[in-house]
This record gives sequence, structure tokens and C-alpha cells, in this order.
Amino acid sequence: MKQEPVAADAEGDLFRADFDYSVVRGVETVGGCVGAKQGGP
Repeated sequence: MKQEPVAADAEGDLFRADFDYSVVRGVETVGGCVGAKQGGP
């Protein structure tokens, strides 16, 4: 198990968090469009 610099690890966590947030926002946007077309909530 290799040791990684703390800065690189923190940057990786930040990237993953930002990526996850983007995916969630994208899903919410698509879900909202589909729901509106179907007349759902």
C-alpha cells in the first residue's frame, strides 16, 4: 500500500465529491423533465 501525499488525496476527494454532485444534478434535471412530460409530480 503506497503512501500518497495528503494534498493529492484531498484533491481526489474534492474531485469525486464534485463529480457525484454533477451526476446527481444531472439526474434531477432529467427526472424533472421526464416527470413534467408525463404530468407526474
